[in-house]
Amino acid sequence: MKKYIWERSGWPFLTWDNKELSPLLGEIRNRQGQLLGKMSAVGGEIKQKALMETAISEILSSAEIEGKPLDKMAVNEEIEPYFSSKKNKTGDAVSVFFDVQQNCMQSITDKRLVKWYASYEGKPELENAGAAWKKPDLVIHIPSGSVERKMEYLKISIPEKIDYEMDSFLKWLNIQHSTDPVIKAGIACLRFLIIRPFEYNNGLISRNLANIFLTRADRISERYYSLSTQLLKNKQSYFEALTSVQTSDLDVTEWLRWFLYSVGGAIDAANEKLLRVINNSKFLDRFNLVSFNDRQLKIIHFLLEGDEETITTSRCAVMNDCSPDTALRDIQDLVAKEALKKENLGGRSTAYGINSEV
Repeated sequence: MKKYIWERSGWPFLTWDNKELSPLLGEIRNRQGQLLGKMSAVGGEIKQKALMETAISEILSSAEIEGKPLDKMAVNEEIEPYFSSKKNKTGDAVSVFFDVQQNCMQSITDKRLVKWYASYEGKPELENAGAAWKKPDLVIHIPSGSVERKMEYLKISIPEKIDYEMDSFLKWLNIQHSTDPVIKAGIACLRFLIIRPFEYNNGLISRNLANIFLTRADRISERYYSLSTQLLKNKQSYFEALTSVQTSDLDVTEWLRWFLYSVGGAIDAANEKLLRVINNSKFLDRFNLVSFNDRQLKIIHFLLEGDEETITTSRCAVMNDCSPDTALRDIQDLVAKEALKKENLGGRSTAYGINSEV
């Protein structure tokens, strides 16, 4: 019968092959530096736009991984105070995100973890770990049809002495040693998900821990890439990697390789997003003195900020609740003003996209 990783002799002292991981880690660190260098060269408005998009994407994606999607508009409203002089709101996923980022150098204590858990659960009365750690014999009833049903690693046994495991884990988190913070991010995420001390939200909290050390690696409390967004893109692979490592020996090189590739993918996505933000800003500056009606502005922002690169007149009509003829006139006027261009995509419907060639 296979042993769980936490049953192995030597646990919780995990090992990995530095020689094998060093080239990949070096590449990741270089790409982190390049991204920060690019961000330091752009204007404050573009930088703030990128920060907001990263924050929103991280919060939404981390929740969706757990099968608990949040309302994007509500998150947008909660995010805004953190980027303005308005009073910050507390007690939700957004406040947890900013605690992770803005207080990344603070100690990670049981009280802090419980505060995150209470925020996610909406239970401010939870104040101590003893009331929050789940009991080893607790059977969690996962609703049928839930995304969590597909998370095989949730069905794997956890260590029995949770208090002992968490004391050891917290000491390791806060000790100063030579382990690269990016590597420590991967180990922190993994160890927490092996222990899974809370009844729920362990996945959310594990990614918070990873983000703390990724932020420390950047040596700046501003985050321009989202690990959770990358993990969501590869959710099945993420679950499989977690399931596999639960019954491995104490060498977690394969897990760390997978984690580093995920961090690299997140940085690549951030570079693409930055390019889009810069191009969008240039586009809006170019048409700053051009008059557009409200329907046309809605079309432009849909194409600049959404996931779709083209739009049809019929889609415009539905979006703006107007007649097809009105939508066509709006589109034709945007083309005449060189804001949009006709895309040669074939098919019956003509599509239009942002004209970035002017």
